[in-house]
Amino acid sequence: MLRILIGFIYAALWFPTTVFIFTEYVYKINGGIEAFLFSLSITGPAVLISMPIFYLIRHHKPIQLLDCLLAGLLIPILILIGFGTVTSFAIATPLAPLCIGVGMISAIVFWVVGVRQTLNSSFYQ
Repeated sequence: MLRILIGFIYAALWFPTTVFIFTEYVYKINGGIEAFLFSLSITGPAVLISMPIFYLIRHHKPIQLLDCLLAGLLIPILILIGFGTVTSFAIATPLAPLCIGVGMISAIVFWVVGVRQTLNSSFYQ
């Protein structure tokens, strides 16, 4: 349980921090703090929604790496659509490869930290 919680918290904090650093310092777009706050406000509820869904799915079948990678691909796309709708798609478009990359890295790390250790446990018996 603690590993899964750490995995979700890691994913929730890693994404907004990376978006802030790249928006402010790499892409030189003003408003990096707004991008950070917006993505933080999206990922916080995403963790609160995704943890119960994760446990529901987990009771029916073991979570595989492919499941985590699909979530790592879909969540950043949904966040980018929300970010582009609220601000501008001209700002959200250059962030797409970064956000998807961060989502994939987060998915792999979450699988290693939160899921892989419990695959052979008695949870699924």
